[in-house]
Amino acid sequence: MAQSVLDKIPPDPELDALTAEKLFGWKDVHKHEGTLVGKKQDRAGRWRLAKVPCYSTNPVHAYSIEDRMRQLGRLDRYQKELSKITHTKNIPSEWAPSDQRCRAAIKAMRQYGRVIPLNKNPKQTQK
Repeated sequence: MAQSVLDKIPPDPELDALTAEKLFGWKDVHKHEGTLVGKKQDRAGRWRLAKVPCYSTNPVHAYSIEDRMRQLGRLDRYQKELSKITHTKNIPSEWAPSDQRCRAAIKAMRQYGRVIPLNKNPKQTQK
């Protein structure tokens, strides 16, 4: 199986930025004086500048990914993607490292919101 661009990204700030933007809704994620910062909404809905957690290297932050996927209703798809990734590495999905959890969550979010046409032939609906 060919590797996607996402699979080639090492566990570093780039993967952390993708995770923060795609899963947690952060905006304007960028490096500032050596740390990764971005804007996230607080409980009142205001955008606040904050340091992006190290999702791809710190297991404590990576476990919040599963909670977020549950909130978004994508837990089943996330677990399926994580299972695919860990199966190729011959490890149980419970033992998945932080970077694999990030990749599985981003892949699960790719499917979210896509419109799948019911009819392949558009002329059939114009009768």
